[in-house]
Amino acid sequence: MLSVTSSAPARAFGPGARGGDPDVMLWPLHYSPHYMGFRVLPAFWTFGIQGHGYAHEDEDAVCDRLHGQLARWRDRLDAVPDLRPLDFPSWRGWVADGQVSKAHA
Repeated sequence: MLSVTSSAPARAFGPGARGGDPDVMLWPLHYSPHYMGFRVLPAFWTFGIQGHGYAHEDEDAVCDRLHGQLARWRDRLDAVPDLRPLDFPSWRGWVADGQVSKAHA
């Protein structure tokens, strides 16, 4: 399981957003351990870790939000045994040129 932080707020991420699509960005990092036989759990994201002169909230709001994120992280770690691993296409799901077959897309 990856733990990912970003200085940008959550709304800056997703398909077509400035921060990009997290699922697309993490594909190589998720697929490589899957390929080696690991069960890969969904990433844990923490957004709005401000720094380097970028700020979109006042310091008190950031501290409150980050304390909440720390509680979310504890909850996630406690839930690890029950988390469902990410799904990846099986070997039969790929065609010869390395693309996902239309039947498995």
